[in-house]
Amino acid sequence: MRKILLICLVAASLHAQVLEHAQVPMRDGVLLATDIYLPFPGLSRYPTIVMRTPYGKEGQADLGYGFAAEGYAAVIQDVRGHGGSEGAASMFATEADDGYDTVEWIAAQGWSDGAVGSFGASYLGVNQYLMAGAAPPHLKCMFVVVASTDLYDNLVYPGGCFRKYDIESWADGNGEEAGLAATLLHPMRDVFWDPLSLRGKYADVTVPTVHVGGWYDLFGSGPVAAYNLFSKLSKAPRDQMLIMGPWTHSGTGQPAQGQLVYPPDSVFTWLTDLLLQWFGYYLKGDGADPAASGRVALYTMGDVDVPSDRWNVWKTYDDLPESGARTPYYFRSDGTINTAPGNSESSLDVVFNPADPVPTIGGANLVLEAGPYDQSPLLGRADAPVFVSPFLLEPLEATGPMSARVYFSSDVPDLDVAVRLTDIYPDGRWMLVEDGIFKARYREGTDREVFMTPETVYALDVDLGTTSYVFASGHRIGCIVAGSNYPRFDVNPQTGEPVNQATHTSTAHVRLYMSARYASRLILPSLDAGPHGRPTGAPGIAGSKARRANLFGDLFSSMFGRSQTRRP
Repeated sequence: MRKILLICLVAASLHAQVLEHAQVPMRDGVLLATDIYLPFPGLSRYPTIVMRTPYGKEGQADLGYGFAAEGYAAVIQDVRGHGGSEGAASMFATEADDGYDTVEWIAAQGWSDGAVGSFGASYLGVNQYLMAGAAPPHLKCMFVVVASTDLYDNLVYPGGCFRKYDIESWADGNGEEAGLAATLLHPMRDVFWDPLSLRGKYADVTVPTVHVGGWYDLFGSGPVAAYNLFSKLSKAPRDQMLIMGPWTHSGTGQPAQGQLVYPPDSVFTWLTDLLLQWFGYYLKGDGADPAASGRVALYTMGDVDVPSDRWNVWKTYDDLPESGARTPYYFRSDGTINTAPGNSESSLDVVFNPADPVPTIGGANLVLEAGPYDQSPLLGRADAPVFVSPFLLEPLEATGPMSARVYFSSDVPDLDVAVRLTDIYPDGRWMLVEDGIFKARYREGTDREVFMTPETVYALDVDLGTTSYVFASGHRIGCIVAGSNYPRFDVNPQTGEPVNQATHTSTAHVRLYMSARYASRLILPSLDAGPHGRPTGAPGIAGSKARRANLFGDLFSSMFGRSQTRRP
């Protein structure tokens, strides 16, 4: 494999050159180390593709040569405080302004034709979103992979709960200790998070964008939300595409996700084709609109052991399908799930002990094992009651946002509620589909704290994310309710002390309500009566361009595998 990669890199370099290693000035005088790749012999002006990375620009040389071989100038830059760049690492805080300044610097260079596109995954995707809110005039399009427009909700504090293991591991391994310390001081949504979100800035966004995400990714439904908001609020509402596959954060190039293996066509082998079509259309004015056959492509997941034309297939849509009825599935005190609520006295007593947290088993992780894992090891824990539906007589498709409403009372001022939705296979595996968590003190908004009064009944709405999944006939729907999901999320000490500053812990005695009045339930979306998508295949590029695309694809695959390893 290394020999093949070397041959590809040499072949690409024959069509490209490194013009210079530049120091690009930002508005505050900080210089950012930047490599520039031009088509050989470099005697013209070119559209430019920019990538801005904290992981070392030299590691992306293959992409620089690959883009240049396709007729683009490629600019690869170390972000502030990383690699050869000056300044202090800022954990995304300066990315909007630095991205703006870099794009406008590119447009002023003699080798640039003034049209700039951006590309990258994870951190390199987040900084694109933040840059788009600053609206650099010469930014013409973006291609964003596994990222989010809101770092509070989708990365650091989903449900108001600190994503402990991934954030600490990433920050410690990438020189972002100062940024980590700052996020720990701001557990509520305040002005600290304004530069780390596009809230209030979507109307300023002008760029056509491809949003790529994975149903098992740590950014979860971030790309879905970005597509929706760009389509509704930006100045380029119809020039958006969404691709959602059955992937973990680093799983676009393989069929194995967690403990499941999806069919071979789940692999994003056509990413490079779409990438080149997108930039060709918006930067060069070449070819047809890549979204002409459908703006949205969703991989609908399901039983990996039983082939079907209803699940484990790609479907295209003209737009993101709207959910129809949101169907409640009520929890019962006997451990069942039913379409009718329980009687007036149904409840279940549980103890949440911070000293013995319920462990993370797979799911939307970065460093921890990620993806669909069997949750059976949790069965039998007294602090994690389970609820099970009857065997399904017909397949049940759930495409859209999923949630749970949990009614409870307790003797502590604060606690977390963590919910896991599973597909129970006929062989007894409880395979994770989605999960979520929410901190009770933030039930009236993550910008304020409202503590609980003992023995008062409260309702907590837990966002389980967005997915497209078919529960096959013969399967059952399973749900697990707990007070923790550790070490992905920090454990709530349940004392009401300031978040991230607790000095002791308290055991919570919790009553879960499943009555007609307080009807705890899982809420699943169903599609409306319209078409449920069209089967789609991988787009192709014919002729000599296909050979160039294949070469570029080899180079791209090598970059994607490296950049996603243990890093967001």
